[in-house]
Amino acid sequence: MVSYKQRHLNKVVRQAQDVTLLSASESIIQLSEQGLFRASKRMTSQQLGYFCLVTEGTTSVQILPPTWQIELNGEELYFVNAIDGGVQTIRTA
Repeated sequence: MVSYKQRHLNKVVRQAQDVTLLSASESIIQLSEQGLFRASKRMTSQQLGYFCLVTEGTTSVQILPPTWQIELNGEELYFVNAIDGGVQTIRTA
C-alpha cells in the first residue's frame, strides 16, 4: 500500500420534513423511461441504501440521498435517487 485516505462527516443535517421515497418498481420505471432497462435486459440485483459518487478533490458539501442500486445483466450498475428519480450510471464490465 502506498497511501490511504479516509473521509468522515463533520456535520450531519437532517431534513425537516418526511419525504416519500420511490419504491423499487418506481425506480425500475425511471430506468425504463430513460431507455436503460429494455426487454432484452435482466435485473440481477437491487438494494436501497445511501450512495454518493465522490470525485477526487471534492471539498464541497456531500449529500447522501436514499438511492436504489440496480444491477442489470450482472454488468450495468445504476443508481436511482429515491427522492427525485435521478439516474447515475456505472458500467462494471
